[in-house]
Amino acid sequence: MNLVFVINEKNEYARHLGVVMSSILNNTNEFCKFWILYDNLSSESMIKLEKISKKNNSEINFIKINREKIKSLPIDERSYIDLVTYARLLAPEILKDEDKALYLDCDLVVLKDIKELYGLEFNGKSLVAVTDGERDQNRGKKRLDLKEEDSYFNAGVLLMNLEKLRENNKFQKAVEFAATTDKVLELNDQDALNAVLYDDFREGGKSWNYTHGNSEELRLKKSEVGIIHYTGSIKPWDARCINKYRREYLRYLKLTPWEGYPLDNQSLFNSLMREVTMLKLYSRSFRHSIKKMLKR
Repeated sequence: MNLVFVINEKNEYARHLGVVMSSILNNTNEFCKFWILYDNLSSESMIKLEKISKKNNSEINFIKINREKIKSLPIDERSYIDLVTYARLLAPEILKDEDKALYLDCDLVVLKDIKELYGLEFNGKSLVAVTDGERDQNRGKKRLDLKEEDSYFNAGVLLMNLEKLRENNKFQKAVEFAATTDKVLELNDQDALNAVLYDDFREGGKSWNYTHGNSEELRLKKSEVGIIHYTGSIKPWDARCINKYRREYLRYLKLTPWEGYPLDNQSLFNSLMREVTMLKLYSRSFRHSIKKMLKR
């Protein structure tokens, strides 16, 4: 299986990549070939990532990004997202001898055997992707002037038909769209990808990209979730994070060379505020469930 990641070591993302790799390798027996497209990555972090790979009998390849190909593309100044996110659009040309690959963001955790997702059929499409929650979809479609019946997908999990993408050149078209559009691309390359491929992807199933938006609508059981995607600016490595699945990140962190790494913004105040907020959310969810039962 070809698994593609894009990383800039800014904000300690090598550590988070290590967590994703660990979660993948501890839930599959398939041989994994990791392709790490990086802009800035220390030799120390490379050694740690190689250690994870060797421990689980997989292969890892580090490929320096040609920043010249993306440097002119727009980034919303208000966003926490880095310019290197556009490098995923270079995957078809970088993996020129491969016909298929799975791109994954570094702010997620895999809970099931990734071969289930990797084995999905494209059915003639360029991608297998997962649509965002309804609220996020509507915002995305409005930004891009898409039709109501069109779909907007989250680009954090993309099964890529590399052979087809090299034929139709749609990732390059997304680059060109980002470089020339007068629209505000709030979510950068995700918006660009949707502008070009909104009708050229197959739905992969919400459990394979379980975002905050999707969880608000579906409320899947943990046993039903394939990938937890920690969307938003406050991640599970932050003491303020209230995502109920944040402990899954910490569980897989223990299986990496970064075991014991402290949480960001760790303080007694932040820990107490997190617990109070989670209690309020739980109480609100409980009251909502009771009201639904009484209406039946």
